[in-house]
Amino acid sequence: MKYLLSFFLLVTFVLGDGLFYGNAIDDTTDHTGTFLRLVSSDLVIDINDQAGSTTIHQTFQNDYDYPSTGTYFFPLPYDGNATGFAYLVDSTWIEAVIQPGEQDTVTGPSNPGQLNDLIAYLGSNPFMVAITDTIPPQSSIVVQLQYMELLPYNFGLVEYSYPLAPTPFDTQLQYDLSLQMSVFTQRDMDSIGVNIPEAVLTVQSSNHAEVSVDADQYIPDIDFNVVMELSQDELGLWTMSYTDTSDTNFFLLFTEPDNDYESAAVIPKNFVFIIDKSESMRPDWKLPRVRIAAEYCVTHLNENDYFNLIVYNHEIDSLFLTPVPATEDNISQAVVYINELEAGGSTNIYDALMSGLNHTISEEYLNMIVFLTDGLPFAGITDPYEIWTDVTEANVNQATIFTFGVGDEDHINLQLLEWIAYLNGGYFLWSQPDGPPVNEVIINFFRRVSNPVLTNISLDFGSIVTNEVYPEGTLHLFAGSQLLLAGQFETGGLTTIGLSGSWLDADTLYQFDVEFVEDDTANTFIPRFWAKQKIDHLLRMIRLHGENEDWVDEIIDLSMQYGIQTPYTHFGFIEPGEDPPDDPGDNLGIFDQNLTLPALAEVYPNYPNPFNQETTLRFYVPEPMIVTIRIFDLTGRLVWTQSIPVGRRGNYSIPWNGQTNMGIDLDTGIYLVQYQFRNHLMMQKVMMVK
Repeated sequence: MKYLLSFFLLVTFVLGDGLFYGNAIDDTTDHTGTFLRLVSSDLVIDINDQAGSTTIHQTFQNDYDYPSTGTYFFPLPYDGNATGFAYLVDSTWIEAVIQPGEQDTVTGPSNPGQLNDLIAYLGSNPFMVAITDTIPPQSSIVVQLQYMELLPYNFGLVEYSYPLAPTPFDTQLQYDLSLQMSVFTQRDMDSIGVNIPEAVLTVQSSNHAEVSVDADQYIPDIDFNVVMELSQDELGLWTMSYTDTSDTNFFLLFTEPDNDYESAAVIPKNFVFIIDKSESMRPDWKLPRVRIAAEYCVTHLNENDYFNLIVYNHEIDSLFLTPVPATEDNISQAVVYINELEAGGSTNIYDALMSGLNHTISEEYLNMIVFLTDGLPFAGITDPYEIWTDVTEANVNQATIFTFGVGDEDHINLQLLEWIAYLNGGYFLWSQPDGPPVNEVIINFFRRVSNPVLTNISLDFGSIVTNEVYPEGTLHLFAGSQLLLAGQFETGGLTTIGLSGSWLDADTLYQFDVEFVEDDTANTFIPRFWAKQKIDHLLRMIRLHGENEDWVDEIIDLSMQYGIQTPYTHFGFIEPGEDPPDDPGDNLGIFDQNLTLPALAEVYPNYPNPFNQETTLRFYVPEPMIVTIRIFDLTGRLVWTQSIPVGRRGNYSIPWNGQTNMGIDLDTGIYLVQYQFRNHLMMQKVMMVK
């Protein structure tokens, strides 16, 4: 998976009505389409299995002779959520807080072409915050953004990507790059790879690796990618837990099937592929790519599978009268049929689906319908409610229906496709113009579902009482995929988890002895990840049933409590004399100096201060945790960082010798020390004199 566009700062200048952006310079005569220069970018990345957290510190320089205010933009990953934003002015961090209300839509250049390019590069999940302070001429501004994401997982590979590659907006992109990445996995890593030559990879163990980059005047040409290959053993199950300061116990559960599916007995399936060939499918990134994916699917069927192809616009056509075995001859006919498809006509979704159901066969086969469209229902029955209810009632052979939307949300009825999949045991996938190509999305999907390992899964947690477990609904395990659940539990202890489902038309039960640990304070990311899963569940319910005031209020409450931006909340700044939002909860932002620290963690003055060669940083923690210390210069550049596992409460100290992590001596001056206690931070100033 690859995310588009590097970071940049869009600013509108105070003394006029022109525009300019961060990263590259365009037209300085009227200040339209001009980028602020990126001076440095410092990244701190933490990966725990599939859960990723990225903190970005970026310095932008206003090289012009006029002051400006601005709006910061960043292209978040498709599955990413912003969890904190702040900027540095006069040695003071100004932190944005989560507030009710939608984020503004993307605006910028008055030139429509430039604006369209901006929207396209920001992608489907843009982040934007207006900077409230003025950026003086010939001065810099430092911004910090933190976001979380669920990393994609395919056949044992977990991939992290960060957008470094230049864009059409980057005409003079050259800056100092610093990156510190920590990777922790419960399962052993067979390998880990990094794609840029400037990266230094240090493998600490089969479960822990570090990646670092320290490059001055770096000129990026590709995105930063790290791929971890996890060990493939028998069907396994792992749990992680965390207890917050209110004594609420959270857990994550991972389970993955045996990857040796090719040598095992394979569940016989009947695939019905239903492909939209209406006029709107004509663009090169639609039907031509769908043809590639469809050919892959039919040529990778198992020898005991059946299949058929149905194509539709306002009319319905099928390759065979009934499903046929996946023989060499039938597959060859299908390939010819696929490559002769041409776009034209309107869209009859209702009759296409009903025809697909007529091509399902007996219960001895696992019936799977793969339905694809890029449009709204314009022919035949067009009422969405009538479509999904009639399709569900007609599904007598209990076919699992997977739906694919291709294109932007203005031209697809997302609710309709969600409902069809939800009511018929499948799920909905959406290929957007700025996302991964539709052929890649379909092929990755087919690699999983073509080899089901366990279907209609249920879990028995034994002696452990759980609640608020997400995702809900019908669960399946497919080859190369991993099932991940997040929930809460009442009391910890040892238990036997029963994982049951169907395999080869037989009931199958796996049992795993695991421990749910109370008072575990190491995995601080789990509560926020659980909240993200619940928010995603509520958003899906809204897509299925329409907006419900209680659901919206719950999303807003979770967003503000756990510091996760949603479609119903945004990051904003509190003006002087203005009260903060009601009931912010923990509001786990980046710089939460004003919130109650976990059981009164404390920071003591460093000694000596000022210092010449070395100073001692001192702090107190009331309970076990990981304390992270970061040191910044007054421009906001991250110069040194270290994470310290603390096993018990008490006073702790750590020396700092006035150097970067790479051993480079720093200049005389004032430095800002940031202490992170779980999700809360405190700041202090230290002075070095040489």
